Amino acid sequence: MNALNLDRFKREAQANHDAAYFVGALAKLIDTVGSDDPCLCAKALDGYVVGGLVAGLRIVSGEMMVRNEGIITLIEAQDSAPQNSNLPNRGAELEVSQ
Repeated sequence: MNALNLDRFKREAQANHDAAYFVGALAKLIDTVGSDDPCLCAKALDGYVVGGLVAGLRIVSGEMMVRNEGIITLIEAQDSAPQNSNLPNRGAELEVSQ
C-alpha cells in the first residue's frame, strides 16, 4: 500500500472512530437521563429534540457508509493490484553461503 493510500486509510478510520464515539456518547446520555429520571427524559426528549437527533444520526450514518465504501474500494484495489515481480525475494537475504 503506498503512502497516499495509507494516509487516506488512516483519515477514514479516524473519521469512523469519531462518528462511533459520537453515537456511543449520545446513546449513553439518553440512557443515563432516561434511567435516572423518566419524567426528565420525556421532557428533555420532546419531538423537536428527537427529530434533531434523528436528522443528525442520519447524516452521521450516511457519512459512515460513504467512508466505509471508500475504504472497501481502497482495500479491494490494493488486493487486486499486480504484485511487483522486480522486488527482491526476502528469503534470499537469509541464504548463507558455505
